[in-house]
Amino acid sequence: FPLKNYPQILILEMAADRPGDLEYLVSFAPPRISVVTAVAPVHLEFFKSLENIAQEKSVLVKCLPSSGQAVLNADDEKVYQMKDKTDAKVLTYGFSSRADIMAFDWENDFGVLESKELIGVRFKINYKGKIIPVFLPYVLGKQQTYAALAAIGVGLSLKMNLIEIVESLKEYNPPPGRMRLIAGVKRTLIIDDSYNASPLAVIMALDVLKKIPSKGRKFVVLGDMLELGSYSTKAHFEVGEKVASLDPDYLVAVGENAKNIIEGARKQGMPLEKIFHFFQSDDAAKFLKNIIPVSYTHLT
Repeated sequence: FPLKNYPQILILEMAADRPGDLEYLVSFAPPRISVVTAVAPVHLEFFKSLENIAQEKSVLVKCLPSSGQAVLNADDEKVYQMKDKTDAKVLTYGFSSRADIMAFDWENDFGVLESKELIGVRFKINYKGKIIPVFLPYVLGKQQTYAALAAIGVGLSLKMNLIEIVESLKEYNPPPGRMRLIAGVKRTLIIDDSYNASPLAVIMALDVLKKIPSKGRKFVVLGDMLELGSYSTKAHFEVGEKVASLDPDYLVAVGENAKNIIEGARKQGMPLEKIFHFFQSDDAAKFLKNIIPVSYTHLT
């Protein structure tokens, strides 16, 4: 965005680990525009239920003045329902036909992966009858598409030109740990989705891995997902089941909770000779470095 034209914009990412965190944050930094992206099973150790997470996140919408703007994900039912909790203007986004900013014709262009040429996501948006194509370079999966749609919503809330917003997204660079491509050793290509991963994010990342064409082997390397409380065992087990359904060449799980990923994969029929478990990431890294032959081009 041409931010030089908007010198007084301050963007804050507000997160909540425990009930009451957001109410405290908005007490001294009240937003004018609030974006709510999803209500997912994260931090369940302290929130206990998705309903409690939704209640916490709704604080961002309830605190808005009538002149403010809520930007909400129309594809997440709990987020979409927040439109009724504010007197502010509401702008929704997503792939649903009920979204104000509706994405469609989505596709992931894998281009030439080894050289990272032409990789990205292409889709179109429909906003008030205007159809505009969007391209996000070096992006994999729908996760970043939602981030882009939210950004478009914020730009429109600031009265920015829609064409300028979309053009600016061509300069988008995924943040570290969020479906980012990294060149690894021995000509490997790493999909780094490691930042504070949640069960939903891991499942979506695995779906991307399944679709990616590869001349070599595919390795799934997963660590513990934290702060899931009583849902932890089930969440890790379900991720393991998902891994097995992809039939990768190897599953490498790291951490105490990751043992349940292995159990889920094993119960789903993944061969034991493809499954490895480590308690320390350094040990897993040494194993991977030794097992990946130099003669192949891989995706990790």
